Formats: sequence, C-alpha cells, structure tokens
Amino acid sequence: MNFAGIGLIIVGIIFVAFGFAIRFKNKYSLINDFIADKNMGILDDKYAKQVGNIEFFGGIILSLVGVFILFATLSFPILLSLMLSCVFGMCATLLIHRYTSIKRIRGAGQRG
Repeated sequence: MNFAGIGLIIVGIIFVAFGFAIRFKNKYSLINDFIADKNMGILDDKYAKQVGNIEFFGGIILSLVGVFILFATLSFPILLSLMLSCVFGMCATLLIHRYTSIKRIRGAGQRG
C-alpha cells in the first residue's frame, strides 16, 4: 500500500505546485483555454485565482491523505475508495466552480 500513499503524495505535490503558480505567480496560462475564455468574456481573473486556491489547498489535502495511507493499515477496498474519493472530489470541485463562475459572470453581464 506504500505505492498508493506515495502516488497520492506526488499528485498532491503537483497540485500544490500548479496551485501556487496560478494563485500567487499569476500563471493563468496553466489553466486550459483560460486566456481565450477571458478574451471572450466567459471567465475572469477571480475565477483563475480561485482555481489556484482549489488546486493549492486540494493538493495539501491529497498529500496529507497520502501520508495517512503510508502509516495506516487499510484493506484494499477502503484504500481504493479513499483514493478515488480524493481525486474525484478535486475534479468535481473544479467542475462545479467553473459552472458557477460562468453563471456568475453571465448574470453580471446581463444586469450591467
């Protein structure tokens, strides 16, 4: 089970690095099609900063879960469900955030 823990730690570190670059270094080009969506008025800088926050803090959580898995004795089904819930949770959070941001920006454009 060490491979699963190490894998989650590596994925978590990657998310932390990307989140840090997006949030604090303003590397918005790391977000797929963000520049084009921003130019078309679909997304804004607030969206990008929040994506950076989600990836940064989500990466920290993934890394902590990876460390937990290294030291815990878990059966394979529990381990697999823990890993999948972490990864799917991150993906779902990013998708929901994109949907709500587009809805917020379109709503602001209709009012203004």
